[in-house]
Amino acid sequence: MLLTKNDNRSSLNYPAAQYIAYLGIAFWVMLSLPCAIAGAVIEATDIGVTDTDGRAVDDVSVDNADISQEVSLYKIYKTARPGSPQQQAERAYHDALLAITRQQAPLAIQSLQGALDQYAQHHDARKLLVALLIKQDSLSLAEQILDIGLQLNPAQPEYYKLKGQLLMRQGKHDEAVWVLEQAIKTQMVDASYYALLAVGYNQAGSYQNAVEVYRRMLMDEPANALWWLGLALSLDAMNNVNDALEAYTNAVELNLPTEKVKLFAQQRITTLVSGSVKAEG
Repeated sequence: MLLTKNDNRSSLNYPAAQYIAYLGIAFWVMLSLPCAIAGAVIEATDIGVTDTDGRAVDDVSVDNADISQEVSLYKIYKTARPGSPQQQAERAYHDALLAITRQQAPLAIQSLQGALDQYAQHHDARKLLVALLIKQDSLSLAEQILDIGLQLNPAQPEYYKLKGQLLMRQGKHDEAVWVLEQAIKTQMVDASYYALLAVGYNQAGSYQNAVEVYRRMLMDEPANALWWLGLALSLDAMNNVNDALEAYTNAVELNLPTEKVKLFAQQRITTLVSGSVKAEG
């Protein structure tokens, strides 16, 4: 059953926001960006994750592994030099993929804008452009380009995921949650939408809703370390120490994606255990 906006938000003295920030390190890699768009995989771990002093603890990373094959095919394709608007847009799109493999984001953005100038219905180019603009914090431009895409083709599920990401980056967590809830109701979506929705609930302070989403996902994927981490963080934010400890332990045992995230989870286990011992004493 889809969760509603009647979410029984927690009001906490507990510094939950610090831990919810860490949520983004793991989840942005797994769920939404990677944004697999015609073989172009953009991994973004850049939702503003900071440590306790406010310093950035992870930066944007671009994974080019899945782009190389497409670029190789393009080397053959490009010699044809097609002339229709759609073909010119496709050529510009592949130019952007090549630029990404060379870590040339500004050139990729320019090529993608050129692709859309030639053919506004090139949705792969539009989605990739929006993803890159979000990564670069060009949020106003990303919103304009994304909204045009939604008008042209409201049946593109990926647009709603990008819209949710964009709204989160703008600090509009309630709006992001609403967009994702509507997408889940009306679109054929995968687990990444639910995971992103859970991140939205957490960032909006709706921890109980987040807990319900993670528990639902764990019913389908009980060995998913990321879902256990999200559940742990949500329970931690609610001061549910015993359940949070169990969830953190499961996340660590199931191999979290980076050593930094694993270390954080282990530190939380130590802190919670220590706090429980002191409380009992």
